[in-house]
Amino acid sequence: MSQEMGRQLQDGIQQLASSHGDMVRGMMHLSQKAGQEGAVSATTKKLIFIALAVQQKCSYCIVHHVHEALQAGLSREEILEATQVAVAMGGGPSLAYTATEVQRALDSFQG
Repeated sequence: MSQEMGRQLQDGIQQLASSHGDMVRGMMHLSQKAGQEGAVSATTKKLIFIALAVQQKCSYCIVHHVHEALQAGLSREEILEATQVAVAMGGGPSLAYTATEVQRALDSFQG
């Protein structure tokens, strides 16, 4: 399911870009800039993206950022520890998204 959600997201973004390219490009540029290496490492920023995706309850964001984190070499344990911060701040809803969406995305991309 998670890999399919990733494909759905990419397809939807491509379709939206055909009619609203400036908005999509602007958002993509902002996201890329925010995730770049700086005073905070790019891998730490990937974990922040995941924690915030959980906090915002965005299943598509969770799938996308878990996949990117795994590709960057982050471990399942690092990802799940980052979600602990979201759970501490967000309570039950953040726990629910970690227990379902984050673990489902990890299982889907790790095989």
